[in-house]
Amino acid sequence: MVNLPKVLGASGGVVVALGAIMGFYGFPTLIKSQISSMLALKPGSDIRKMWEQFPEPIEFQIYIFNYTNPLEIQKGAKPVVEEIGPFFYDEYKSKHELKDREKDDTVLFKPKMMWHFNKERSSPLTGNELVTIPHVAILVRTHRRMVGIINR
Repeated sequence: MVNLPKVLGASGGVVVALGAIMGFYGFPTLIKSQISSMLALKPGSDIRKMWEQFPEPIEFQIYIFNYTNPLEIQKGAKPVVEEIGPFFYDEYKSKHELKDREKDDTVLFKPKMMWHFNKERSSPLTGNELVTIPHVAILVRTHRRMVGIINR
């Protein structure tokens, strides 16, 4: 006769072994393939539409440092700096001229970014404030000249 406890034990061991194999290899592979197919940038898919034109703007703020004494700075005085801001902007990103390349599974595109001044969030600032800021390229050039004079 067949020994029932041994058969049940062996069957249980096989089930546990198969469960472990499926748990470590089968299910993760299945889940990854499902996620990959759902997130693929196929033309016409919802993910592709969101990727091409993000539905919500990205909000960011900018602070500008205004030099309040530019004439004195030209005469050698230390700069007096005033922080102005924040200026709030909404950034809209989109992708244009899309070309799907099947052979290497990529999408070629030209990015487009637009920034819109957010008057409501920037209030009382209007975006038309006059500020004096240093011209960085000229500062670098002047600094290089000064270093050259010192090293001679």
